[in-house]
Amino acid sequence: MRLTLLFPLFLLSGCVTSPSYQPGQLSRPAEMPDYRTGDTFLFSDGRVEKVMAVFGDRIDWESRGGDFRYSTYPNFILPKRSWETEKKQVNVEYSGDKGLLWPLQSGDSAYVSTVVTVTSKPSMGSKSYLQSWRCETGDVYQIHVAAGDFDAQKIQCQRYTLMGRWMQTRTWYYAPAVGHYVLQQDEYAPTSSRRHTQRSRELVAVIPSEQHLLTTEGQSAGDHFQQTMETLVAGESSEWRDEGDRYSRTVTPLRSFRTPDQRYCREYQTVRRDDGRIQHYRGTACRSEDGAWRIAVARPEVGGGE
Repeated sequence: MRLTLLFPLFLLSGCVTSPSYQPGQLSRPAEMPDYRTGDTFLFSDGRVEKVMAVFGDRIDWESRGGDFRYSTYPNFILPKRSWETEKKQVNVEYSGDKGLLWPLQSGDSAYVSTVVTVTSKPSMGSKSYLQSWRCETGDVYQIHVAAGDFDAQKIQCQRYTLMGRWMQTRTWYYAPAVGHYVLQQDEYAPTSSRRHTQRSRELVAVIPSEQHLLTTEGQSAGDHFQQTMETLVAGESSEWRDEGDRYSRTVTPLRSFRTPDQRYCREYQTVRRDDGRIQHYRGTACRSEDGAWRIAVARPEVGGGE
């Protein structure tokens, strides 16, 4: 089942509470996610992850308002295929089963071996590393996170060096109702430049792909957002409605500013109506080199839902 609503949130404007767990149940083994271009996931650390393109077994994503772009398999259990930053480009070679562990069954386990090649910029010098992951499917839990309550399957992978030294443990809780994980937990081994580190982020909201939503003139909600951010002055609002008037989006640009690296950004507010349900959230979008506005951060507002 695909979600069609932006989940309400009280969390990001206040104190983040720990997720809670109870025994859960799924009616059938969870199938691999079916991502669509435009699907967007908001997390408790403010990160926005958006599907930019789907090419068979390759999913292209962006986050940090387009500053960080990467590719994965539909099977998120596998390491990222590639990613790039200002200082390096990383490619990961994996030749095993792309459907590893799916459909999910408690107690199943598997090993993943990869060759990671890191190319430095601007020297373009490269180094390669062999790494291995041991992954296991755990029990099903009814888990409470910022986005709501979900029955989710636990999946845990441990990463090791070629010599068998533990590097990282990553745990996901995958909710079939969302088609994505609702909680991700990481634990990293200490290194010369980093202490023993633990991190956790939970799902706050989902914005499903809106490419199928069109007005009678053929304008999508995404096109409306782009036009509004580009043309309206601060404080002006513009409303978009789909052809059947089941969905509407009201976008209001707010403060404009430049980042330290001279990117032009704008804060904005959005009111979303989906089949009568109304959600409010505030975000920041930055204009990328290709002229498109990329959402960098989005936070649903307190008391905004009805």
